[in-house]
Amino acid sequence: MIRDQFRTMPPKRHDRLPERSQVLAHIMATRGCDLEQAISTFHYLRRRGHLRFQKAGRLWMGVEHTPDESEAQFRGRMAAEVAALQAKVSRLEDLLERMKQAHNQVCDHLGL
Repeated sequence: MIRDQFRTMPPKRHDRLPERSQVLAHIMATRGCDLEQAISTFHYLRRRGHLRFQKAGRLWMGVEHTPDESEAQFRGRMAAEVAALQAKVSRLEDLLERMKQAHNQVCDHLGL
């Protein structure tokens, strides 16, 4: 069955331009079909829940795909980096607020 061919498909990007879609390229290579048939197959798999969409990375993958250890490690590093960047943004927002308050105090002092 078609779903069996794609249930463990690794994460792939899909693009509005069919010729740039990794998902469609994978379907064409796996099934040996043309682009029109690949588009039809993609919609069939998607509508029936045989592919899942990961919003965070905007990737399509088979419903039974499990990341290998290196992918899991990569995701862990990315999660840690995102958390670190969020902390930096928070600190910068705090600094900006303090600078605004100091600016307002100076303006008040100078009567501006």
